[in-house]
Amino acid sequence: MTILRKLFWILWIWQFGGVIAHAEPVSLDEHRADSLAGYLEVFEDTTDRYDFAHILTGPISQSFKRIPGFFNEGFGKQVIWFRFQVRQTYPFSSGIYLALGPPMLDYVTVYVQTGDEPSNPYAYQVFHLGDHIPATDSQRLQPDFVAPLNLTQDLTRWVYLRIQTSSNLSLYGYIKPGYLLLQDSNHTIMLQMFMLSVYLLTASISLLLYIRIRQRLFGFYGMFLLFLFNNRLSATGILPLVFPSFAHHIGDFMVYQSACGACIFLILFGFTLFQALLNQRQRQFLFLLLAVASLTFVSTPLLPVAFIFCIIFVTGICLFSLLIWLSFKSLQKKKNKWQFVLLRGIFTDIGRTRHGIAASEWQASAHRGNKQPSPICDVWQYHAAYVWLGR
Repeated sequence: MTILRKLFWILWIWQFGGVIAHAEPVSLDEHRADSLAGYLEVFEDTTDRYDFAHILTGPISQSFKRIPGFFNEGFGKQVIWFRFQVRQTYPFSSGIYLALGPPMLDYVTVYVQTGDEPSNPYAYQVFHLGDHIPATDSQRLQPDFVAPLNLTQDLTRWVYLRIQTSSNLSLYGYIKPGYLLLQDSNHTIMLQMFMLSVYLLTASISLLLYIRIRQRLFGFYGMFLLFLFNNRLSATGILPLVFPSFAHHIGDFMVYQSACGACIFLILFGFTLFQALLNQRQRQFLFLLLAVASLTFVSTPLLPVAFIFCIIFVTGICLFSLLIWLSFKSLQKKKNKWQFVLLRGIFTDIGRTRHGIAASEWQASAHRGNKQPSPICDVWQYHAAYVWLGR
């Protein structure tokens, strides 16, 4: 009985220990960005019937569970509550700010404790953020969602987050000094604007060449880049900064319909590029992918985001698998002078996927420091693939 009793208590503590023992507070440093990974506690409100006063009550407050990294549950429609503790040990000359993402979260409500009683809902300062809120109302000046933390020195304070979304069920966050937030935001905006400029310039050149020489490959490639430009403009959080008054009406629509449009023109591009190499079964397969992408493109306003993402994901994997095979087959036969264009783009997408996976792995760990993988590697891989394939 003694052994069974010990085993019972071990299993009980392992299962419910995170409910009783709260996460340690985030200790702030004026010279670095402090990640929230490892400090977050989560409560999933599946019924969407709890307000902030209910969340602070004993039974629900004890239902929060600590998670080891950031939160990532794919796509769906749900309300999720987060909380963490933070402690300011000395004054910050440039202020302290909470930066949250990804930029596609619909509604983000931040509750920052300013009073002495943590169970009193009136002891919190409230900020309303999200990409479904006009940027002019939320005073959004960065791609991420930012809220100031008006903390009292040498006191531990609670911060609660309410995420209501119909797209990304994910959250990452950092606490940054004001000067570092400004530096990171400027760096992110400059990098994203550079990549968007490359997309737009290349698309314009391709479409002008199509108009000039009537080569359909240039037209399909130009339209593919235009849809990709629209997708990245919204998904990276740049759209609300460019069009703050109406970006919240078209943001989600641009992301997913543009992704479907990019799939359509990439299929047409590959079909035209490898027309001489396609057999009957491969032609039928491409027609099937084209029909699925076209129907999804037309039905985007009517379909749930999770379903659209699954369609795009499966279509993309099937399409890239076939195009990679046809590309190497074309290289072996050396019949197609355009093969390096598609392969260059494929290598670029593979590099971007690798960078995204590396960034996700870094975000999931709370013990890897603050140095993130540099997106410049995408540009380097782009030019390296271009030189290698153009030899």
